[in-house]
Amino acid sequence: MSAGKRELLCSKCCKRVSYHIFKRPAKTIIKDIEIEYEEYYGLCDECQSEIYVPGLDDRNEDVIEEEFRKKKDLITISDIKKILEKYNVEKRPLSKLLGFGELTITRYIDGQFLQLNTQIFYLKYQEMSKR
Repeated sequence: MSAGKRELLCSKCCKRVSYHIFKRPAKTIIKDIEIEYEEYYGLCDECQSEIYVPGLDDRNEDVIEEEFRKKKDLITISDIKKILEKYNVEKRPLSKLLGFGELTITRYIDGQFLQLNTQIFYLKYQEMSKR
């Protein structure tokens, strides 16, 4: 295998093959809510069948979670990360400043579906920023 060349085991070819990553429109349903997103997937260069690419499932799940949070009017992980970065604050101190439990924001960012309502978060955030 040459340096920089991406190869994985193709279950159809039964050997290591090069592959490419593509994206396509996809839909899924979570708690009766339809989520539309762009799904990333890998294709074997030799037989053109789908190939498992480590990390793509996690990436797709992150996108689905983000879209679900938007549809349920929950603050998104990317919104919280922007606030943490903008004010150079860690998760635990921000959580405590907003009056949440110390681990609330950490758990939310880690993907636990806490009901961290967008309006409540922003009201507390605005209140804190006036101080």
